[in-house]
Amino acid sequence: MSSTASNSYPRPDFLRESQSWTSLNGPWDFAFDDKDQGLDETWHIKGLPQKAVRPIEVPYVFQSPASGINEQQIHEVIWYQREIQDPRTPEQKEKQDRVLARFGAVDYE
Repeated sequence: MSSTASNSYPRPDFLRESQSWTSLNGPWDFAFDDKDQGLDETWHIKGLPQKAVRPIEVPYVFQSPASGINEQQIHEVIWYQREIQDPRTPEQKEKQDRVLARFGAVDYE
């Protein structure tokens, strides 16, 4: 959802009117990987196994009721997955402008 409205921009004090942006908040696919098998099974290439997928509402952590999961147990490895649309205009694609994805408060390996 592209927007230039400062009231919906996550950091209104840093809003740059000349740049488009898309919020990544909203529904994502989510999976616990308690056996730490996702890398070996190439989930990052094939996608999450459907039997393990649950919906989660981002930006909320899985421990929060607002996430839709509200799971209080410890899980060391978790996966998120979502398809996003290219936010660039045809002109930006022609100029080979890049897309930069920024994830806040994320720890990864």
